[in-house]
Amino acid sequence: MTRISWNTKLSRLRFKLLDVCVAVEFLDPPSMEQLTDVQTAQAMLKKYEQYLRRELGVKASTVKYRCPKTGGEWSGRGFKPLWLREALAAGVPLQYFAVTPSA
Repeated sequence: MTRISWNTKLSRLRFKLLDVCVAVEFLDPPSMEQLTDVQTAQAMLKKYEQYLRRELGVKASTVKYRCPKTGGEWSGRGFKPLWLREALAAGVPLQYFAVTPSA
């Protein structure tokens, strides 16, 4: 497979996971099992992404913004993810999502 097809697959997985996170977030209240499933899926996606990057020799971009509710991340490159666009439209400042570099 080409690099583009792997990136496409990874992007589709991220969007599916984000849809699940948003759906669980709006449940009233979400069950512990649902939250655990989302966290497990996030961990699996992260491991899969690390594997692909290692196999393809792609350097990971630094995460600059993170959603505290869903754990969604954005490097500041490319299009803004849906969770960030919606938050900015609601008046939340971009700096609210900024990730402080760990020393």
